[in-house]
Amino acid sequence: MLLVTMFSEKPFLDVGVAFRFNLYLLIITGICPLTTLTLEPLYYLHLKLCQHSKICYTNTRVHNNYMSNNAENHKKELIEVIYKISRDKRLLGDFINDILTPREFGIISARWQIAKRLEKGERQRSIADNLHVGIATVTRGSVEMGKKDGGLRRTLKVIHK
Repeated sequence: MLLVTMFSEKPFLDVGVAFRFNLYLLIITGICPLTTLTLEPLYYLHLKLCQHSKICYTNTRVHNNYMSNNAENHKKELIEVIYKISRDKRLLGDFINDILTPREFGIISARWQIAKRLEKGERQRSIADNLHVGIATVTRGSVEMGKKDGGLRRTLKVIHK
């Protein structure tokens, strides 16, 4: 625990980094031998270490409360911005590249490909294998495509007109 609290003044910017750091501490201090690692108990221990050592970013609670109170307004505003700039492809592309990380953009692109392939009748396992995504991601897309008035289905109808 001494090692954990030594770094408590400098918060991590990424929870994944904090998790790996805490995992490392658990192993080197002997609290959790490397041979007995399982993810769920380790993640629980990681959360406990974060709570007690303030190793994760300190303003998470404040940030989450602010976001949850204003999330719907923020989403509506973002949709309005995208709508206003949607006629300018270059501006829209620049905006998306600036606001999303490459990974986030890739995830959204993959979900769009999933919707298109599901519409064509491709099997879920085949989609997962070809796009290198989990079957649960494809299943989620399938659930969304199953909604008659869902956004994916309506968008595909507009595009195919």
